[in-house]
Amino acid sequence: PDIVLAQLGNRVQHALRAYSPRDQKLVRASAKAFRPKSGLDVESAITSLAVGEALVSFLDSAGVPQPVERVRVNRPQTSMAPISDIEREAIMLADPWRHRYTADEATSRQAFAQRWRAERGLPALPEASEPYQPGDYVKFLPDLSGEPARAGRSWLGILGNTILAVGCFWVAAKLLI
Repeated sequence: PDIVLAQLGNRVQHALRAYSPRDQKLVRASAKAFRPKSGLDVESAITSLAVGEALVSFLDSAGVPQPVERVRVNRPQTSMAPISDIEREAIMLADPWRHRYTADEATSRQAFAQRWRAERGLPALPEASEPYQPGDYVKFLPDLSGEPARAGRSWLGILGNTILAVGCFWVAAKLLI
């Protein structure tokens, strides 16, 4: 939308192809959005950009758009493929923080909890009698299924009753005021 385009100072334009009169009109509009540069025909440049080329105009330190430049964009120097076990180990060995963490999740979790509690002046946790198993977090989640809880009422029922009580209190307060 024009209201958004008017607020954009940094512009990067890749190739546009103009095969119809409507497309040519859009290319002209895109070309006029750049601050012109002498010696560069922006309208013809937009339609002739090759793969890896772009027209760019960025703001300077004062927030003023700079004249448009035709640039070549370098491809990323990275890989999207998964790394091998050897590469993973080399990265882990190069990490300066590797000595602060252990490979065992349960030990890491316990060490973090103990450090966190010590920093806040809380008593230390007793040693875990059984190791942490994946999925143990479920024990600490409220039951929102609506089914009656094994040891009492469900969280959903308690929440519903609380909302009902607050609503009744609000209505009563409005009637009294």
